[in-house]
Amino acid sequence: MLPKVALAVNFYDGARAQGTYFLTYSSVYTADEMTDKNGNASTKDFGFFNAQELLRLCYYSSDFVATALAPFGDTDIHSMNQNSSGLGDINLGAGYFLPIKQIDILPMIFV
Repeated sequence: MLPKVALAVNFYDGARAQGTYFLTYSSVYTADEMTDKNGNASTKDFGFFNAQELLRLCYYSSDFVATALAPFGDTDIHSMNQNSSGLGDINLGAGYFLPIKQIDILPMIFV
């Protein structure tokens, strides 16, 4: 378990490509204890489990990218007797590579 938030970006998402791609991103998180702001265990036997799958359809032209994302998953918190599963918010996005050929920079807008 990391003591701080981990932020990351998939480096391939901003690479220039051609064509249509179907991509999937899988993640699984578990936690048995919660910590307070000082990092001390505040709740033991928390029993948190989260599994997600993000399905993504992308279209790449030479400079333009269009994408649709559909997340689904399951979250269970055993200590609170809570469970949630199903389809999440579907996102649509579009972006255009900046005209710098030495590096790929892809600003995108999602709704």
